Amino acid sequence: MAILNLGIVGTGMMLDYHFDAFNKLPNVNILGCTRQYYGSPGEQKMQQNALSVKAQILGIKAFPNFKEMVQDKDIHALVIASINPFHFDQIMEALKYGKHVLAEKPVVTDVNQIDILASQSKEYGKVLFPGHNFVYRPVVQKAQEIIQSGELGTIIYASFISCFRSGRVHSHGWRASAKLSSGGALMDSGHHQIYQSLYLLGRPTRLQAFTSQQVMKHMEVEDFAMINALYENGSIANIGQGHSSEYGDVISGIKIIGEKGNLVIKDACYHNGKKIEEDADYTNSFYHQAKYFVDCVENELPPLSGLEDVRNTLRIIYGAYTSARENRLVEI
Repeated sequence: MAILNLGIVGTGMMLDYHFDAFNKLPNVNILGCTRQYYGSPGEQKMQQNALSVKAQILGIKAFPNFKEMVQDKDIHALVIASINPFHFDQIMEALKYGKHVLAEKPVVTDVNQIDILASQSKEYGKVLFPGHNFVYRPVVQKAQEIIQSGELGTIIYASFISCFRSGRVHSHGWRASAKLSSGGALMDSGHHQIYQSLYLLGRPTRLQAFTSQQVMKHMEVEDFAMINALYENGSIANIGQGHSSEYGDVISGIKIIGEKGNLVIKDACYHNGKKIEEDADYTNSFYHQAKYFVDCVENELPPLSGLEDVRNTLRIIYGAYTSARENRLVEI
C-alpha cells in the first residue's frame, strides 16, 4: 500500500478535524499546512502567525503560501479548507499540478463553476472529492440501506434539521460577510442537511422557504432558514438550519416517516424505535470520510456524494433564497 502525502489548506477548526482524521490512517503522511491571506495588513500578519503556531503544535511544516504547497512534487493530495471565495481557484490549481483534492463544503458557491471543475478533474485524472462528511457516517449509511430495502414503504415525510447557537468565532469574521460567505446558516451548516437529504431522498422538484435574522443581528446573512420541499413521488420534507439557539436539540436530527415504518438519526440511528447503528459522531465522520477519500484515490472509486450533489445543493440553497426573498414557490 503506497503512502499518500497530504497537505492541508486552512488554519481554522477544519484543519484540526482533517488532521486528526487523516493522522489515524497508516497509509497517509501529512506533510504540512498553509493558508491564503486576506484583510488588512494587521489581519494578514495575525493569519501568518496563526499558521506558524498551528504547524508547530501539529508537528508539520508551515508552507508560507498556497503556491509553494501546490507546486511541491512530494505532495499527492490536498485538503482545501480555506474560506469560501478561495476554493475554486485553489481546486483548479491543485488539479493542474496533479493533486487529488478533498474540498470542504461548499466546494464552490457558483453553480457555473461545477462543470469547469468536473472537466479539470477528468482532464488531469485526479479525484475531486466534496467534503460531505455527514454521508460517510455509519448511521446515514445504515439509513440508506433501510430505505433502499423498501422496509419503510412509500416515504411520506422527512425532516433534516439542525439548530445550535454559533459561537463568536463561527459568527464573526468572513462568515458574517455576505460577500465572503455567499449566505448564512443555510449556505454554511445547512449544506450538511441538504446533501444528506439528496443522498437519502433524491432531489425535490419544488420548494418554498423562509429565512430570518432574529439573534445574530451583527451578521449580513440569515441566522435561521427553513425549506418546505416537495418531491416527484409526492413526499414532503422540511430542511432547516439555525445558528441562533443553544436549545435546538429538540428539533435537530433526521426523521423519515414511511407507510411501513420510520427512521430517526440523532445520537444513533433508530428503525421503528430500535437502535440499529451507534456511530453518529461528528468527529468520527471526518475519519470515515478520510478513509473513503484514500480508497477513492487508490481504487478509482467515485465519492458517495459527488459534484452532482454539489450542484443540486447549490440549486436548492439559491432556490430557497429566491423563494424567501420573493415570497413564492420555486421549481428546482
